[in-house]
Amino acid sequence: MKNVPSIAVFEAMWSININVGTLLVMRGWDSYRGPLAHELTRVLYGTTWTAMLGAESLFAALATGGRFEWAGGARYFTTWLVGGDVPAGCAKLGAEGGCGVGLGSFGGLAFRLQNTRIWLEASGGWIQQRVSTDDRRTLAESTWLMTPIHAYYEARRDLGALSLRGEIGPSLDFGMHNAHRHARAGQDVDLAKLGSWTELYPLDGGAGGGGRARGQIGWRGTAFVDAELRVVPLVLGLANESPDPDLGPLARPRAAGIPIYRQLAVGASVFVRSIPVRIGAHYWAAEMSTRPITDFGHRALELKFEFPLRGDL
Repeated sequence: MKNVPSIAVFEAMWSININVGTLLVMRGWDSYRGPLAHELTRVLYGTTWTAMLGAESLFAALATGGRFEWAGGARYFTTWLVGGDVPAGCAKLGAEGGCGVGLGSFGGLAFRLQNTRIWLEASGGWIQQRVSTDDRRTLAESTWLMTPIHAYYEARRDLGALSLRGEIGPSLDFGMHNAHRHARAGQDVDLAKLGSWTELYPLDGGAGGGGRARGQIGWRGTAFVDAELRVVPLVLGLANESPDPDLGPLARPRAAGIPIYRQLAVGASVFVRSIPVRIGAHYWAAEMSTRPITDFGHRALELKFEFPLRGDL
């Protein structure tokens, strides 16, 4: 557990950055309700993650008497996302007053069952990006996904200096895809259309089961090529077929059906033994909607940090 201080530093740094950064992305300081709507959204997203992980940790501690003999390995990961495009579509990065600009973060804690290759993981996160801004309002788009449990099998093969690693398994998930509309302070505002205090407008959401597959090719345990794909049909979900027209490009015609969350990441990573941590840089794309499953509207640069807590990565 010697990596816990390093994890705390990484998480504290990004927590501050993401709260300040998304406030700037949303221009929350001069919206009709000021920073309050922004902070209420942060509470909704962040508290859900904290409550889920806290409840699962408490259950595990009570069920095992606070002992970890059942865990043959443990790891923690956190990702930093820097946005580039949104599902609503950007003519180019930065168009319409900053389209695509935004931040996000995903994280998770996993344990390997003793004497097996089976891992149990809880994870979650979100991304929020600007769509447009003008003298009337700022529009943004966000997606968050929580995974209370993801069970996967890990296979490894060493071929001299080359190593192969694969993971695959099912998960239970829930989440939302939302629009955000922050009316500018000083404008005439229709309070009936302003929405909740979060100024958040659900577009898609629900719960369901899906899965994730991940592959990795390594060289001498130091340099790696990574790829990951996850697909989650939210079978207990709904899509808002008639969003408020004042949401602009976020109010485009929408198909009925089951929202599907999909996520893709491809890139490379290196293992830094002195910390220790594996640091990766990936092209990251995701979307939760009823659009064709090949559409990945959220696009970002992902920096991923994986910390071994017990055993090796």
